[in-house]
Amino acid sequence: MSLSRVHLFQYALLAMPLAFAGLPIYLHAPDFYAVNFNLSLALMGAVLLGLRFIDAVQDPLIGMLSDKYNYHRPKIIILGLVLLTVGFIGLFNPLETLNTPLLMMFWMAFSVFICTTGFSVVTINMQALGGLWQSDEKQMPRIMSWREAFGLIGLLVGSILPTILLMFFEAKQAYSLLSFIFIPIIFVAGIVFIRWERVTKFSQPEKKKSLSIKSILQLKNVQTIYIIFLISAIASSIPATLVLFFIRDYLQAENYTGLFLLLYFLSGVLAMPLWQYISKKKSSAFGWLISMIVACMVFIGAFFLSAGDIVPFAVICILSGVAIGGDLALPPTIIAEFIKKNSHQQAASQYYAVSAFLSKAALAIATGVALPLLAFYGYQPGTISEDISLPLAYALIPCIIKSISAVMLWQFIRKN
Repeated sequence: MSLSRVHLFQYALLAMPLAFAGLPIYLHAPDFYAVNFNLSLALMGAVLLGLRFIDAVQDPLIGMLSDKYNYHRPKIIILGLVLLTVGFIGLFNPLETLNTPLLMMFWMAFSVFICTTGFSVVTINMQALGGLWQSDEKQMPRIMSWREAFGLIGLLVGSILPTILLMFFEAKQAYSLLSFIFIPIIFVAGIVFIRWERVTKFSQPEKKKSLSIKSILQLKNVQTIYIIFLISAIASSIPATLVLFFIRDYLQAENYTGLFLLLYFLSGVLAMPLWQYISKKKSSAFGWLISMIVACMVFIGAFFLSAGDIVPFAVICILSGVAIGGDLALPPTIIAEFIKKNSHQQAASQYYAVSAFLSKAALAIATGVALPLLAFYGYQPGTISEDISLPLAYALIPCIIKSISAVMLWQFIRKN
């Protein structure tokens, strides 16, 4: 079944505001509350780590309930959109009556919890519907590529827009305005998505069957792909955690941060057709393997950079951005193929809930390993770093970990 670009656009558009919201929630909110409301960074870090743990653990529950009540999926998605929007607005518009640090901390924590819960509800169900969309298997990489391309566009906007607003407004006004700009974007994307869902045909679950996450994880091939996904995600999460430190303190190129991010995300968007082509000619797993190999070959170059190497790092951003397109689009495609091959349409949300959990676990592991490792080597954020600790943690270790996942994926492809 051929899929029109209009239908692909209607499905994928929602990924843009979802990704757009993610950066301010995790990247800007801690600094916003620390600078404007004098909240303790250490305490906020502990609170946000706890919230991230809750966020990850609740994903399987969201997946199970979404599958159980799949006939109410549009309503579930609308509920998620409302939670995300309300939480996002609340996060950057705290009440003036919150006049103590404890009350302000509670407001921040509750707002983040509402945001991330809504985000998970929408993301898991959106991915499930993409996997259930009735289409030829060769079309699945195309579906996922469109979605991840719009996600990268959202990341691009989310990384640039706060910077632009801060050029014209004070921090409180800038982030308040950012939250209200978000409303029409998520509203329009939500309407477009719901209308798409109403006219689209999906593979229907068999009501007699019931499937738990435990039984899904007992399937050998599924288990192997999830393990590869986790290892690969850890490798990708470490540079994401350290990139601002590496640019500012090692390359000493903080003024070029926006340019580097622009090149990275934009090349990821433009490269999506390449991964569609490779997956169509070979397989989704083969395309994913090629993206891993490209990522390792390119990103290892960051280990050999020195302060002021702006052009070489820009090239690395472009080429690694190309690789990340495959890394984002193809694992969900493989999961969709598992769902169809095993006739597990009744557990589609649970499949994607596991991948969401693993993504968040990978980020937590990356943060918990990379930052203490740098501290052990004596690195202090905000100070010029000329030793090997930052390039070691930022580039070499992730490339080694990514290579392990690539070898495992190659063995999986050979056996299947």
